[in-house]
Amino acid sequence: MMGGTAIALAAAALAMAGPAVSRGDPTEASMQDVAPLPPWPRFKLFPIPMYTTVPTEGSTYGVMPVVMGVDTAGGVRIITAPSISWNSAAGVNATVRLYLFPNPVRVASLIAAASSHMNRTIWITYNDLPISVGSMTWEIDGMVRRNIFYRFFGLGPDSLESNQTSYTRTTARLTARWGLNLPGHFNVGVRGTVRGDHPIENPIFGLPATQVLFPSVAGLGGAGVASAEASIRFDTRLHAEYSEQGVASELRGAYDHALTAFDDFWQITWHTRALWHETRFLQGAARLYWTDEVGAGRDTPFFYQAMLGGEGLLRGFPEDRFIDRSAWEAEIEQRIRLYQSHIFDVTTDWRLDPFAAVGQVYGLRRERDRRSRLFDDLHDAEQQSLLDLEELVPVSGQYVSEDLYFERRGPKIEKAHSN
Repeated sequence: MMGGTAIALAAAALAMAGPAVSRGDPTEASMQDVAPLPPWPRFKLFPIPMYTTVPTEGSTYGVMPVVMGVDTAGGVRIITAPSISWNSAAGVNATVRLYLFPNPVRVASLIAAASSHMNRTIWITYNDLPISVGSMTWEIDGMVRRNIFYRFFGLGPDSLESNQTSYTRTTARLTARWGLNLPGHFNVGVRGTVRGDHPIENPIFGLPATQVLFPSVAGLGGAGVASAEASIRFDTRLHAEYSEQGVASELRGAYDHALTAFDDFWQITWHTRALWHETRFLQGAARLYWTDEVGAGRDTPFFYQAMLGGEGLLRGFPEDRFIDRSAWEAEIEQRIRLYQSHIFDVTTDWRLDPFAAVGQVYGLRRERDRRSRLFDDLHDAEQQSLLDLEELVPVSGQYVSEDLYFERRGPKIEKAHSN
């Protein structure tokens, strides 16, 4: 809920800041990277009524007065956006938001929030993203959050809607990426991340607790991970995340080191997005996404696995609806501008965005099939070794008879017998 508000505010700021320099002109881009902005002697105030409805959160009502500090050229230098809202599960929520734009390529933000029932957030970000060739880029993100709105439906593509459960989770995360701009719209970089998670049994809306319905799922006791990642990006979008056309693609490879009791694993992710103009009021968008965890075991916490659902991937399903070790998604969207308003000197497009998305999580079934084949092979070998035995054979005072069965325990196949 706060993430969507943050994106909307930042988009409004970029829209008011004036035209950006094209990524295709390194000389002009370099000047834009370092050029100071004019002073900002005036502020603009506009109140925004808040109403959101999300399947996992229900309806939220509130108000958010937004104050923008604008320089003499019309560019936004600072945004403050406190809000007060109410939700039937979280109660009354107070939030403070601060966004700073010291120059055209540098953005810093702070969000602090607390509700009368459990929810807490402190979120700090800093992005320095010059676009000139040879420039270094920095992205830093630190967050501590406790959220009551998490859902868990089970693992694998066959998880059922009827198995929906509720839990609360506290997450602490610090991540930083350093990058270097190369010719041809490319950027190479490395990222480090440290993260810890702790689920809490606190169901809402009358749903069963995850800890009750899925007591053996990995991660319910809490977990931590440290990641080292290398990535390469290709990005032709003029205004990065707030552009109207262009292509952005990133290939990432990460080694995730367990800080608690589960196996280390590798993760490979490819994510490509495209935007294009069609007419004055029509715009198209598309997305391709794939991720795979190599070496992840049955003890890998579910919240460190691939997920589909929510406002980003496989929209139309609740957040974290499908979880497994690997996932892919393809999506196409048609954006139709219905009306453009100009309220409080802010230009707003009112759009209808129909989309179609298809995706899948996988990995758990593949592992089950592999183990089933291994079980069958060992079972056949064991049966072959019993062909020369009589129907009843004494074994330490007991008998192996027709009710011989096998049980899978860890990496071994154990033979059990009855009296």
